[in-house]
Amino acid sequence: MPKRLLSFLRSVIPADPWQLVLLIGSILIFVSPQLSWLPSHLPRYAEYSRSERTDFFIFLVPWFFALNFAGLAAYFVWFWPGKKPVHRIILAVILPSSVALGVIISRTLPLIAPYSSVLQSAYPSQQNWFGRAFSLFKNLPPGFHICLTGILLISFFTILLALGRSSLPLSVGAGDCLQNGDEDWQSMQKLIWVLLGPLFLLIGFLGVGSDLLLGLIHKSALPLSPTQLTAMGSVCSALVFLALVWAIFRQKGLQRVWQSLRLPEPGFALIAVFFSIGIFLIVPISHFLVDRIHWAAHDFGKFAPPVLFFYFSGLPEVSSLMLFLAALGEEIVFRGLVQSTFVRRYGLYVGLFLTNLIWAATHFRSDSYSHLSFGPALLAVLFRVAVCLSLGYVLSWQTLRSGSVLPATITHTVYNMLFYAGFASQFPWSNELRVLFWALLACVLFHFWPVTSETNPMPDLAAISTEPAT
Repeated sequence: MPKRLLSFLRSVIPADPWQLVLLIGSILIFVSPQLSWLPSHLPRYAEYSRSERTDFFIFLVPWFFALNFAGLAAYFVWFWPGKKPVHRIILAVILPSSVALGVIISRTLPLIAPYSSVLQSAYPSQQNWFGRAFSLFKNLPPGFHICLTGILLISFFTILLALGRSSLPLSVGAGDCLQNGDEDWQSMQKLIWVLLGPLFLLIGFLGVGSDLLLGLIHKSALPLSPTQLTAMGSVCSALVFLALVWAIFRQKGLQRVWQSLRLPEPGFALIAVFFSIGIFLIVPISHFLVDRIHWAAHDFGKFAPPVLFFYFSGLPEVSSLMLFLAALGEEIVFRGLVQSTFVRRYGLYVGLFLTNLIWAATHFRSDSYSHLSFGPALLAVLFRVAVCLSLGYVLSWQTLRSGSVLPATITHTVYNMLFYAGFASQFPWSNELRVLFWALLACVLFHFWPVTSETNPMPDLAAISTEPAT
């Protein structure tokens, strides 16, 4: 077992392990604007008026775009390093991120520096310059620490690249380079890069625009609930996904989408609904059984018995069914396009792992870490990976087993509906337990009902004729 695990890990990490340093640094820079950059934990910031705080945040916004650009540029260099990758990394990644970080810190330092007066020094007399610098560094917001760590990691990789100790572009497994002459694979590279960053920015702009439009239309009417806004945003998300497929793959992509939507056997739809509802029911039912046993052993006759109904809270609204469209768009792209291509190229398990890892990475920028410090923010990123890997393997199994993305879409939709509604979220460790149950379910499915890359495979892009049917 340890040998098989070690072999699997070797197959899914880059052939040049130092490339992971660039990847981690890219992720840290790209997600750093999602963390807190306001020194709200310091007394001096509390003295600022509301307008002063707003002005401070507005000042940060354009520099956040510079950090987003640097993160996207790092992703880009990972796939397309060019003839002078060192120069490209320095000019497009390290320089803009360093300038943005420096400007932000120059504005933040007056807020975190201790008070001083003529009669009293701002620092204890026993502190040297290193102690003073460390005191300032420690009081900087978490966004600074995450961003600086990313810049240092990318700078370290750049030094290795300049010395010939590392290489680009990305190569996975036994030196299988992502960049080659295969036109379809080059299109897949473009799709992956857009999914990792620009797609979120585009959907974000559309979301802000739609919110403003809805605010103007419904200003005098009843306000929409957060679930309804989320559901309407899912429509925009699905349209963006389909437009992305058409823009990159053109006619082949639309034909591939149509093929992935073929109707599966009815039993797969029932199983899809059962998976999500069953996983979400395990936690409240388990708590009910524990409380019922405790009542029977210690409180029988003293209090009324626990009632199962009260353990179910946060039922989804009917309007949240529109989340089906967002889930459908994601499943078409990830389980329909990316997964089938990766499985053919890298094999079943490596292909599934890389597909679901990319799926997790596309959520980094949309997650919120503004209330977290350095350590918890990193744990939140890892937890996102764990969620997408455990759930993603179940979705992948459904797609391979049924030959369609529709069962996975149903499971994905029910999962989102229950999650956004906060179903049974009042119990401790509910999210962590659900991840564990999804992982156990994936292990059971792949062990007792194994699939192969030939099990109802999704059609190959190259095998689809672009000639009209006669």
